Amino acid sequence: MKLSPQGLSMKSSPDLRSLFASFRRLFSLAIAVSAAAWASGFFGTVVPIGGNAADIALDEGRGVLYIANYTANRVEVMNTSDRSISTSINVPFPGSIALSRDGKYLVVGSYVNFLPAGQSANTLTVI
Repeated sequence: MKLSPQGLSMKSSPDLRSLFASFRRLFSLAIAVSAAAWASGFFGTVVPIGGNAADIALDEGRGVLYIANYTANRVEVMNTSDRSISTSINVPFPGSIALSRDGKYLVVGSYVNFLPAGQSANTLTVI
């Protein structure tokens, strides 16, 4: 590598040129692998719920997954064996859910942030 008035010259350094070429190939490969992983998903199966999932709770004993569907104002109950939505529970704006340790209760936290100041519709629903 030579220093000239125009800057660094790479004409006399084939090692540096090959290093940059290797870096370019490695970077291109990393981008291709990342794009393939993003396009295919990381794991699992996509199950459409007709809204946006805010939280989930797994009930292994019953074989169901509870999905807080915030935009649809309901909690979806998905069968884990066939990944079907068997039923829905209407709850306004479910933002978070939790299952009690004994599996008897499902607690749903509703979060509403678009009311005027001083008013609140945030609730906890025990099912």
